[in-house]
Amino acid sequence: MFPGIDALLARIERAGLPWGIVTNKIAALTLPLLQRMGLAARAGVVVCG
Repeated sequence: MFPGIDALLARIERAGLPWGIVTNKIAALTLPLLQRMGLAARAGVVVCG
């Protein structure tokens, strides 16, 4: 993750705003990565290519 992104996401979440992830990577690769990063349960939506 880029520096500062986790803090930004935390601010967005504290404000009660939904956020999501859009990638051209296939779901079979994306979802396990997001789970390892702790983002899968936090994102409101994940759109994969």
